[in-house]
Amino acid sequence: MRSREIKFILFLFTLLGLLCVFSSSAVFSFEQYGSKYMMVFKQFLFFAAGWVVFYLMQKFTGKKAIAALTVFITVVSMLGLIYVLISGVRINNAKRWIQFFGFTVQPSEFFKISALLLMAFSINKQGKIILRNKRGVWEWGNVFRLSIIIAGLALVLVAPDMGTTVTIGAALLAGLVFSKTNFKYTAGILLICALLVVAFIYFSPYRRARVVSMFKSGGGQTFNYQRFQSQNAIQKGGVFGKGIGRGRMKVFSLPEAWSDFIFSVISEEVGLIGGILLIGLYFLLFMRIYNIGNKTKDIQLKYFTLMFLVLLSMQVGFNIGVAVGVLPPTGMVLPLISSGGSALIAFMMGFGICEAVRNRNG
Repeated sequence: MRSREIKFILFLFTLLGLLCVFSSSAVFSFEQYGSKYMMVFKQFLFFAAGWVVFYLMQKFTGKKAIAALTVFITVVSMLGLIYVLISGVRINNAKRWIQFFGFTVQPSEFFKISALLLMAFSINKQGKIILRNKRGVWEWGNVFRLSIIIAGLALVLVAPDMGTTVTIGAALLAGLVFSKTNFKYTAGILLICALLVVAFIYFSPYRRARVVSMFKSGGGQTFNYQRFQSQNAIQKGGVFGKGIGRGRMKVFSLPEAWSDFIFSVISEEVGLIGGILLIGLYFLLFMRIYNIGNKTKDIQLKYFTLMFLVLLSMQVGFNIGVAVGVLPPTGMVLPLISSGGSALIAFMMGFGICEAVRNRNG
C-alpha cells in the first residue's frame, strides 16, 4: 500500500470537514463571535495542528521511539485527566475540559491513544497478555500498564463521560479478544464489563432516561427533542438534499449542529446519496488502516493498529447511530468532520502512528 493513499483520504476529509463545519456553524458563529468565519477558522487551525502532529508521529518508526512516545502521551493525558477532576471546565453538566490559551482541551481524547498503546505493549510476541509467567513471577510491567488503563478509564467515567469510556473499553476488549489470551479470562472480563455498563446506566437516572426515551414517541423539550430534530433534518434532506448551505434545521433547531449532530446537517444538505458517499469514504479509510495492521509483522504494533481501527469505526458508528436515532445521545463527535480540536488532533496522532507502522513495513 502506497503512503500517499491514506494521506489523500485524510486530505479529502480535511476539505470536507472544513466545508461541513462552515455550513453548520456560520449562523451560530456570527451570533456568538460577530463573524460567520470564526468557527471554521478555528477548525482550520486545528487541522493545521493535526497535520503537523501526523507528520511528526510518522517519524517514530523505531520500537523504542514508539515506546518513549507512549510514555509521553500517557503522562500528559493522565496529568490532564487529574487536572480536569480537580479544576476542569464544566460544559453542559460535564467536566471534561481544560482552558488553555483561549482554547479548551479534552485530555480524554488523547488518553484514547495512550490506552491503546499501553494495551498493545502489554501483549507479548505470542499474542498473549501475561500477568504472571509460568514460574509464578509477576510481570510488573504489564500490571503497571493495565493499572494505568483502569485508572484512566475511571477518571474519564467520573467526568462523567460514559460514551468515551465505553468506546475506549470496547477497543481494548477487541484487542483482548483478538489476542491469544486464555478464553476463560477474556470471557470473564467481557461479562464483567457488560454488567458494569448496565449497572452504570440503570443506577444513573440521567443515563437511564436517555435510553428509555429512545422507545418513547412524541417530541417536546425532553430527551426526545434532540432525536426528533435530528431525524427531521435527515428526512427533510431526502435522497439528494437541499443543497450545500441551504439546510434550515441547523439554524437554532438542531442542537450542536456543528459537532454531535453534524451528520444530520450533511444529510439535510446533500441527502441520502451524500451520507452514503461519506460513509463510503470512511470505509476506504478503515480498509487502509486494516491493510497496515494486516501487513505488519510486529505483533504489538499490529494490535495497536487493529484496536485503533475499532476505536475509529465505533466512534463513527456511535455518532451516526445517534443522528439517525438508533442510539441515545453520547456527545461523541464525527471523526475528522465535526468541529473541535482535541478529538481531531488525537485521531491525526493515531493516523500518524499507523503511518509509522506502515513505514516499518517498507
